[in-house]
Amino acid sequence: MFAQLIIICVALIVATVVKAEPVDLNCHLRMQTATDILPAPGDLPTGGARTVPLSLAIDLEAGTVKVDNEQPDKIISSSQELVVWAGLGQGTRGVVNRITGEAMVEIMTPPQTLYGKCNARR
Repeated sequence: MFAQLIIICVALIVATVVKAEPVDLNCHLRMQTATDILPAPGDLPTGGARTVPLSLAIDLEAGTVKVDNEQPDKIISSSQELVVWAGLGQGTRGVVNRITGEAMVEIMTPPQTLYGKCNARR
């Protein structure tokens, strides 16, 4: 009986920890230009690209990422470091480093690739 009570308590604690609130991020991303090359890990492209502000809402419990006011796209992989998502059709796809805030977002229509940093919305 005591062992069952301990198991129930541990299950309740784990369930509480696993349920995380969605994370809202403000991102300042730069559009990739024809002269930019794919950045090495940890490097962002340079050049005359303009900065595009975006908001990301990452909801691990729902398994979605929402870019600005678009429909949520499905998270296809998540770890303690990275969140990777992909949308169908005219959605978005991308990756966010949960530690550094570095992000790459591809918008399908019109086709754009954006790189930059995201910070938690306050």
